[in-house]
Amino acid sequence: MSESLVSRVAPWAVLALGLSGVACQGDGNADGTGSAGSTSTGGTEDGNDTGTPADDTEGQVDETGIGGSTGDAATGDTGGPEPIDWDAAFDHVFPQDHVVEVTIDPEPGTWEALLDEWDQTSTKTYYPSAMTFDGEPIATVGFRLKGWSSLRFGSAPGGVPLGPVSSPDGKFPLKVDFDRYGGPRYHDVNKVNFGNNWADLSYMRERLANRLYNAMGVPAARTAYARVSVDGHDNGTYVTVQQIDKCFLEERFGIGNGNGNLYKGVFTDTDIGALVYRGPNREDYLSTTTCPGGFDECGLVLKTNEDDPEKNDYSDLIHFLDVLNNTPDAQFDAAIDEVFDVDSFLRLSAVTVVTSSFDGYLGMGHNYYLYHRPDTDQFMMLPWDQNEAYAGHPCGQNALTFPIDQVVCNQRGHDFVLSRRIFDVPAHREQYRAYVQELVDDYFTEEQHNAWIAEFISLVQSEIETDPNYIQDLTIFERSLGYSPPGPQNLGGHGGIEYSLMHFVRERRTSVLVQLGS
Repeated sequence: MSESLVSRVAPWAVLALGLSGVACQGDGNADGTGSAGSTSTGGTEDGNDTGTPADDTEGQVDETGIGGSTGDAATGDTGGPEPIDWDAAFDHVFPQDHVVEVTIDPEPGTWEALLDEWDQTSTKTYYPSAMTFDGEPIATVGFRLKGWSSLRFGSAPGGVPLGPVSSPDGKFPLKVDFDRYGGPRYHDVNKVNFGNNWADLSYMRERLANRLYNAMGVPAARTAYARVSVDGHDNGTYVTVQQIDKCFLEERFGIGNGNGNLYKGVFTDTDIGALVYRGPNREDYLSTTTCPGGFDECGLVLKTNEDDPEKNDYSDLIHFLDVLNNTPDAQFDAAIDEVFDVDSFLRLSAVTVVTSSFDGYLGMGHNYYLYHRPDTDQFMMLPWDQNEAYAGHPCGQNALTFPIDQVVCNQRGHDFVLSRRIFDVPAHREQYRAYVQELVDDYFTEEQHNAWIAEFISLVQSEIETDPNYIQDLTIFERSLGYSPPGPQNLGGHGGIEYSLMHFVRERRTSVLVQLGS
C-alpha cells in the first residue's frame, strides 16, 4: 500500500522524481563522526528522546510530505544522472502493507561490546554488521544505539526503567547506516531509525502524528513497522522512521535543494534551542558541556556541510536569529518573511498544539530541525520524534483542554522567541487558528483516526502478541487505542501516556472546537 499521495493543502508541487543518487551520496557520514571501514562514534547525530494526502476515499494519507520545485525532476529530464523514483525507493524501506523482517547479525561479541560501551561511557558507536532487510541480504552496514530516554528507560525486557543496559534481549532503539562502511545505499536510502515505542503502548503515536504533519503540508518523516532481531535475540516490534538528511531534503524539495544547511535542535541545559540570539559566533550556538550522555555536541548542531568551510560557519543561522530577535516590532513581519517560512511554521504549530506533542520546539526546545532552503533562501522548521504525541508529553497541563492560543507549553522558563514574535502578529495568529480549524475539520477526526488505527491494527496486533518486550498484555494494547478515559493505571507504565488514542481524539477535538467558537 503505497503512501505516495500528497496533501491537497501542500503549498508546493508534487515531486515524484528526485535528484540522482549523487544528490545525497556520502550523506551517511554527514555527522562527521567516523569514516568507512572503522568503528565510529555517532553521539551527536540524533536528538534527545525525552520528556522524549490528497482526498482519499480509503482514508490513506501520505507520509511522504510535499514536493518542491518541479523543474527537470517533474519532466523526467535525464540530461544528468538517472533520477531516482523516490516512491519506488521508499516503498522498499517503508512498506505500508506489511511488517518488515530485519535481522542484524554482527560478529560474535560485537553486540555485547556495544552495550557495555554505552553502560560504561555513554557512547553510541557504529559497528559493522551483516544485515537482512525484508528478505534482502546486505553484506555490511553500520549500526548503533540511538536516543536518550527511549534508550535509558525503554530498553529492558518488559519496558521497565534500566540501570545498566545489560540485557541483550532488550528493545534498544537503533540506527542503521547502510553506507557507513563503503557499501551502497539501500534503495537510495542512507539511514533508517528503529524506534522502540517507548512511552507508547499503542505503537501508533509516531505514525499518526507524522501523517497529520504531512496532511497539513509540513514535511515529516516516513514511517512503517519492523520486527527486529539482533545477534540472534528477538528484540520485538519497532516503528521505522526515515532519517532527516540530504536524501530526505532532495526528495521533498527538489533538485539541488538538499545542499543547504540542516541544523538539529539537541537538548541542552541552556536556552540555545529556544532560538535566542546569543552572539555573532558559531560557538555561541553549540555546547559540549551541557549535553546529555551520548551526545558530543548539543544546542543547534549542523548535520550537513560540516566539512565545507564556506557553509559551516553558522553565518546563515546567526543572520536568521539576528533578524528574529533584534528586528524592531514595526519591521518584524516583513523581515521575518524574508528569512523564515512562517506559513509552514503556523501549520506545524497547529498539529503540535492539537496533538499535545510538546517534546519538540514548542515545549522542550529540542527534537526539531531547521533547514535553510537554497531555492527560497528561507529557513523552515521540520518536526522530529513523535512517540510522545497525542498527550504523551502534556507538559504538566491538562492535555485535553490545553489552550490553543497559548501555543507554547513552556516548562523550561526560556523565551521561545520564534513563536512569541510570530504569534504577536495578529494576521499570523488568525492564520494559525484557520489551520487549527482545517485540521480538526479534515484530519483530526474520529472517522479518520478510526480508519488509520484499523489499518495499523491489521499490521501490528499479531506482532505485539509475540513481542517479548511488550510491557503489558493485549488487553492493555486494546485499551490504549479506544475510548477508555484516563484511569488509575498509567497506560504507558513507564513514560506518562495516560490517554487512550480515541478518547484523546474525541475529547481534545471537542475542546478545540469550543475554543474556536465552532
